[in-house]
Amino acid sequence: MNNELMKTSNLPAEFEQYSSVKIEDNDGLKLSMRQREIAFLVAIKSTTKMSMQDIADRYQISREMVYRETRTPDFQKYLKKITEDIYGEMFTLATLAMKDILENGSNAHKIKVIGYVLQAEGKLKNDHTLEIKQHQQTLTDLEKEVEVLEMELELLGE
Repeated sequence: MNNELMKTSNLPAEFEQYSSVKIEDNDGLKLSMRQREIAFLVAIKSTTKMSMQDIADRYQISREMVYRETRTPDFQKYLKKITEDIYGEMFTLATLAMKDILENGSNAHKIKVIGYVLQAEGKLKNDHTLEIKQHQQTLTDLEKEVEVLEMELELLGE
């Protein structure tokens, strides 16, 4: 059965802007309506400034229970789907805005848009982050070598 969110849940009018989003229960996922509503709230929490505790309080459950539910595979699948439903239109608007910037914007704005697009496509990486990760790995490897050498010294000392 395909239900519209505001008709099937206890969510208040403050979420009216999302009333076109459907909370579906015919997708084969083993989730209760409460879990689906929680997924919806998790998906929009950055725009509503809700915390996980706020979501837990709304359903009179512990924050740990919310976190536990968010880690199940079905919840993750549904969260991905509902997030795409909610933000799909925004993605289209963002794409159109970027196109407008590329056609009419300043050079500085064009460069930023190009950078965002290349990052999204994985073709532009932050070299500093990569360099830090490589140094962290080297440090970890060296720490392991030191541990092995210390163990060998202990064995030789016995």
